[in-house]
Amino acid sequence: MSFSRLKRVAAGVALGVLGGAVLGISSASASPVATITAVQSSHTLLSCVKVQKISQSVCVATKPGPTGPRGPAGPRGLQGAAGPAGPTGATGATGPAGATGPQGPAGPTGATGATGATGQRGVQGPQGLAGCVAGGSTTCTTVVHGNKIGPIVASGTSLTGSETFSVAQCPPTDPEVYGGGGLIVKNGTNSGGDVVMLEASYPGTFAGSGAEVAPITGTSASANAYEAKAVVSVLTSGDNYTLQAYAVCGP
Repeated sequence: MSFSRLKRVAAGVALGVLGGAVLGISSASASPVATITAVQSSHTLLSCVKVQKISQSVCVATKPGPTGPRGPAGPRGLQGAAGPAGPTGATGATGPAGATGPQGPAGPTGATGATGATGQRGVQGPQGLAGCVAGGSTTCTTVVHGNKIGPIVASGTSLTGSETFSVAQCPPTDPEVYGGGGLIVKNGTNSGGDVVMLEASYPGTFAGSGAEVAPITGTSASANAYEAKAVVSVLTSGDNYTLQAYAVCGP
């Protein structure tokens, strides 16, 4: 094939197959084998053809053809590295209280405490006098009641400040008085508010019926009677009181 015919065939093949306009021709060295190189741009496909025995290349620009069918999915890639840990989440709400557990076993018994020291025993007191036996060789100590005064009634006017006395005399079998006092009994509707007090009580010598006892003046004399004296502070009209002395007598 002649050089001119080969050039026309190469140009026709490039134009017929690629279907584009010729952009330009540039010089190149002859190649023993014809090659076609395609360059992809953003909008057009630039193709250049080199033909044997031809020192020029033919380049045409063509529009891309329709999109071919989607190829099969490639193999699954390797698993990527783990990402960094995320931030700590907010604290959740407090849950309900759990049920009460069973009662635990009883603990061991504690050790017995030490016995306290004993408070010292007191000194024994002296032996008392022989007791009084009725009908025996000794005379018993007795309590003798004196004359009862009253009831003394407050009628109309209060008896505030009034005084009365009673005397108890020891019998000849127990002539000496060792003590005594007086008994005051109040009666009436308002007796709880009445005030009748024991003004004085003391031993002395019996001076006769209706008379007060004579005070003891000598150291050798002994008392044989006891007097109790009462004084009225408050006695409501209609209420009354009684007074009676007593004496503790012995041999």
